[in-house]
Amino acid sequence: MPITPEKAANFTREDFSEIVHKILATKEVYGANADAAAEDIIKYYETQKIGYQRNIYLHLYAQLFSDISFNIPTLREAQLKVAAGQNVHFYVYSFVPESAKHLLFDGAGHASELSSFFGPMNLNFFYGFPLEDDAAKVQKIMVDLFVNFAKTGKPSSGNLKVPSINTPNKIPYIEIDVNTKINDNLWEDRIEFWDRHSKKFGFDWPQNRKVAIRDEL
Repeated sequence: MPITPEKAANFTREDFSEIVHKILATKEVYGANADAAAEDIIKYYETQKIGYQRNIYLHLYAQLFSDISFNIPTLREAQLKVAAGQNVHFYVYSFVPESAKHLLFDGAGHASELSSFFGPMNLNFFYGFPLEDDAAKVQKIMVDLFVNFAKTGKPSSGNLKVPSINTPNKIPYIEIDVNTKINDNLWEDRIEFWDRHSKKFGFDWPQNRKVAIRDEL
């Protein structure tokens, strides 16, 4: 649901709640449980507030729709591929130089890592920035990871070696930033929430389909 820059600059809990009720938790989707489903979504995403320092409900709005349209489907796909015996590695790109910080949003924008491969180009679908200082450091890590993966099947850069996912229930990953590091498990709570929510309320937004309702103990 697009919002105006004016609305984004003053996005409140009421705005967030209204969008959840009107766009996601409708009676067409959840029937008589629509209000309860909305509150379940709102309650969970409010637990994510600690991750944001400003414009909190605007960030929760962006996280919610990023989760259902991209993040959760991608994580589930990785789990399925691992279960099928494939070799899967995961990265999260978090680097934002001072010159590219957004007026309203924190965090890296979609496809911003492409600047590491194509240079400081400014196109409609991603932003560019000079590849110097910290940006040059991040660029080297990005290029190393992809080159070494192409050569050996194992992404690495210096002492950083990205582990493959070796269980369907845990997703280790590399977080690419000024201080790039390997982390143990990516967004486990988000996967658990949407799995539980869909089983309880009979609709899975990351797959945009109805599912069988299961009683939760």
